[in-house]
Amino acid sequence: MDDFDRKIKESGEQITFGETSTWVLLNDPDYVWYIAEDKVNLFFVSVEQDAPIGSRMPLFTLEPTMLAFGSVSSRPKETVSLLATGNPDTKLIRIRFEKFKEMISQAELSDIACEKLDSWHKAITSCAFRQLPPKESREFGAGKDISLEDNMFFRPARSVLWCEITEGTGLLLGNREQGKLESGATFAFSDNTWMRIRGAVKLNAFSTREFGGKDVFKKSFVETYEILLDFLTLQRNRSLTLERDRLQAKRLADESFTARALHDVALALLPESKAIIFEEGGSHLLTACKIVGRHLGISFKSPPDSANDVPETTSPFEELSRIARTARIKIRKVLLSESWWTQDCGPLLAFKAEDGSPVALIPASSIRYQMFDPTNKTRQKVDRKLAHSLGLDAYTFYRPLPQHKLSLIDILKFGLKGTRKGLIAALIMGLFGGLLTLIMPIATGFIFNSVIPNAETDLLAQISVILVTCAIGIMIFDITVSLALLRVEGKSKSALEAALWDRLMSFPASFFRGYTAGDLAMRNMGISIIYQLISVSTLKTVIASTFSLLNLFLLFHYAPKLAWVSIVITLLTIIIFIPAPLFILRCEKKISRLEGKITGMVLQFITGISKLRLTGSEDRAFGVWAKEFSDKKILTKKSRITQNFLNTLFSIVPIVTLMLLFWITAYSIMDKEGMPIGNFMAFLSASTNLMGAIMQMLTASLLVIKVVPFYNRLKPILETTPENDETKPSPGILDGFIDVNHVSFRYSTEGPLILDDVSFTAKPGEFIAIVGSSGSGKSTLLRLLLGFDFPASGSIYYDGKDISKVDILELRRQMGVVLQDGQILEASIIENITGSSGLSIKEAWEAAEMAGCKKDIEEMPMKMHTYVTAGGGTLSGGQRQRILIARAIIRKPRIIFFDEATSSLDNVTQAIVSRSLEALRATRVVIAHRLSTIINADRIFVLEKGSILESGTYEELMKLEGLFAKLAQRQIA
Repeated sequence: MDDFDRKIKESGEQITFGETSTWVLLNDPDYVWYIAEDKVNLFFVSVEQDAPIGSRMPLFTLEPTMLAFGSVSSRPKETVSLLATGNPDTKLIRIRFEKFKEMISQAELSDIACEKLDSWHKAITSCAFRQLPPKESREFGAGKDISLEDNMFFRPARSVLWCEITEGTGLLLGNREQGKLESGATFAFSDNTWMRIRGAVKLNAFSTREFGGKDVFKKSFVETYEILLDFLTLQRNRSLTLERDRLQAKRLADESFTARALHDVALALLPESKAIIFEEGGSHLLTACKIVGRHLGISFKSPPDSANDVPETTSPFEELSRIARTARIKIRKVLLSESWWTQDCGPLLAFKAEDGSPVALIPASSIRYQMFDPTNKTRQKVDRKLAHSLGLDAYTFYRPLPQHKLSLIDILKFGLKGTRKGLIAALIMGLFGGLLTLIMPIATGFIFNSVIPNAETDLLAQISVILVTCAIGIMIFDITVSLALLRVEGKSKSALEAALWDRLMSFPASFFRGYTAGDLAMRNMGISIIYQLISVSTLKTVIASTFSLLNLFLLFHYAPKLAWVSIVITLLTIIIFIPAPLFILRCEKKISRLEGKITGMVLQFITGISKLRLTGSEDRAFGVWAKEFSDKKILTKKSRITQNFLNTLFSIVPIVTLMLLFWITAYSIMDKEGMPIGNFMAFLSASTNLMGAIMQMLTASLLVIKVVPFYNRLKPILETTPENDETKPSPGILDGFIDVNHVSFRYSTEGPLILDDVSFTAKPGEFIAIVGSSGSGKSTLLRLLLGFDFPASGSIYYDGKDISKVDILELRRQMGVVLQDGQILEASIIENITGSSGLSIKEAWEAAEMAGCKKDIEEMPMKMHTYVTAGGGTLSGGQRQRILIARAIIRKPRIIFFDEATSSLDNVTQAIVSRSLEALRATRVVIAHRLSTIINADRIFVLEKGSILESGTYEELMKLEGLFAKLAQRQIA
């Protein structure tokens, strides 16, 4: 038992919970309670006649030796306080507040007394203030006459500060009612408490030890806890409201389910464009997205709305982005051009120009749109006037591929989704076209058997008109099939290509180790090549040829014996044909593999051309390329020779078939087994149609068989599972705490350890540096921190959440990353800084100022709209790095990773960046090679052979004269 515990027991009155009462109301500010035995559960309650009433809101648990302080807040409507509950054996010791105040003033007891009060206060404020401080909040420390700027956010630099407002007004958590602190007010701030400044504010800030000896301590304590109880009342009321909202949401969900059921029924009775039923629940934007998604096969649901997930901005774009992220889809902004409503641009989401309310634009036909307005629950035909009432910008959505391993059937289902009408139209028109081709042989037989022998010229003219009409009909059906297939191809190709690139971009980083960039691009572009091979003309040929097989029935109708001759010749042709495609397939597999290799090689040569010239390796690079290119050309030549052989075969077979048919027919006439001339001419016509159809199908099969190698090369992309797991929860809004806990890593199960039992923590706002010699594991550690790889053992936590058990994409979205070899995009500077965030040019200028590049941009010809080439060749190394830093910090992330990202900055710019990051209160983890950039780091960790050998500040490590000191001395020398 220490002196503090002994003093408490000597000065206080013991209270034991009995069997009849296991609670104590902590509603007297004149007393402090010491937990002597057992645990105590603390609740927030309403009080009436010195007894708790209503529901109890749980706060936290008090362990033995902890303190609890009495507090009460009486408002016109209700009185609230704190309630302690325990077991019958729970023992408390109650002392007067004045006695505790004396302990703070006693040197031997002050530290422990202040520590216990601070611990209690932080626990209470963490329950009362659950809204994280804004990202742009700044810190203030202890001192007198501290000036805080207008309209800014501030939080204490240390755990608990007692602040006296001497001038101006501050708003706790921005609350104008319960949180208003005017001149003369006092409040105890903890590290999770923040204040918004209204007008210039001056204050005095004291630690608990400094303030505890003042005469106004008791009065300030009571005022502070009255405010805290008011905020706890808000939290309780908010919880009750959330519960009511949850029940309301359940009711609305039931109504929405009913509405969807009615929509399904309506689909069976009405055209799809008229079967829209507006669902209740959710925002109007979400409802509009659901209407658009229903036509695209995308399912939307409400994004998470917990306190930690709600973004600080409420712009329509940010809300739309959250809805899109929840649905795991990509969105793209498009410009509504003149007369857009007269074209089929697909379902779109737009906003009214007048009030910004969202609307869904759904194609009613290929030349007409309908507008669905969730706000007014109306549907209108889009005309010029209505179109001009909309804003210029709209958004289109892209369906993602399923997250699991994909087969060819999955790809076909995805690509053909929504194309049923086009496919059915193509098949029906193809069938009609095939039936019309039967008229020509029948008419030919009739003309030679009846019309010509009887010299019926009028009938011949009529038949000629019929044949011409049939030819025109075949042409019309052919055009209709082409248009239908074009629509199918256009719709499925654009959806599938976008979905494949989206899938590729969501793969784990480990996937990309096995492929060069060029080879991977060629693999993913294989879907475009497949579409080129299976083009509209190919599909049309297959459809027409399939239905032309109906001519086979005519062959057996007019001459069964000759029909068998045609069939035998066809079968022999197919037998001769079969080995050739197999040989071509083997060649094409090797060719496609070489093309991927050559593309990757050429891309590497182009990006590394300066290194090739520096080392004089141009000839060697050309030799490597020439070897692969010549192998490809040899295979291409073999494939083309085989195709030429087949083309020759297809040219000869019809002639040989006709010769045989004439010879057999002449022989049968000599044996007096002839047939009518009309039948023979009809048979020839049908045989020519049939043979032509088979030759076309065999030719088309050569194109289709070339699809196989491209599909095989596409398989790794289809069979790899993306890293974004829909089942993992969102990490919430990060505060910036990082915990690397006994992490070990190796790239293969039998490979050496790259990281060996690495552990460290980084507190919110801390500046951490990781240094080491080449190959020590610095870059590998950064990959693990970013979730590109996962530890073989141990864990990495962000704000206490295991990185492997949360949505990694949502986690990375809250990080800023600046790499040493980061690339500038070929775009304007504002596009390079804002990216796809949708942030304004004002925020881009703020980020540029924080990164120290505002002056440079202002001196450029078009300022923020200055266009830069890919890689930023027109910028200096320092300018490129500063723009990359601006890109990383524009979202004001809580955590920022630098991989030697400030190596090209001068000292002045580096100081600007450091001050800006400190103001953001962002946790900084720097992988440093130039040690002069980390002199001001809070802690430095020295990696060697995958283990942390040293840690400390710059001065501490230099005094150790260890590995860090040796590395620093090399650079100094």
